[in-house]
Amino acid sequence: TQIVVYALIVSGLYQLLLVLAQHGFVSIAPETLSVFEQIALFSGAEVLIGGSGAAFTNLAFCSPGCRVVILAKYPLQASFFTAYARHVGTDLAYLTEKDGGVDGMEDLHEAFEVDTLRLDAMLTQMDAALVRRDTDGGQTA
Repeated sequence: TQIVVYALIVSGLYQLLLVLAQHGFVSIAPETLSVFEQIALFSGAEVLIGGSGAAFTNLAFCSPGCRVVILAKYPLQASFFTAYARHVGTDLAYLTEKDGGVDGMEDLHEAFEVDTLRLDAMLTQMDAALVRRDTDGGQTA
């Protein structure tokens, strides 16, 4: 199961959702689900992608090897999510609009753009890795 955690404030949302749909992602809004539904959803996901936010505390329920892409305006230098991902054995990556850290009082969750070409390339690599894993009987990550 490939899931988009739908908590994004993104310019060009239509183009982003189009790229994600081409890779077989399903959009969800975790805040509309019960705790038990969220646990079931995250524990069964192969790939998760979404905007940085509280929904990703559900990383605690992901299976080892789950691939996670967090979209954000800025890279997070010391991320709570990185620690969670490492603990449960997920493969976490960030795709950010800007390279530098947060300057002054700028909001980490302000609107941002996602480079859909970079995202498409990242997802194509993930798709290929999942196919190899399935072909090898679960031996390739």
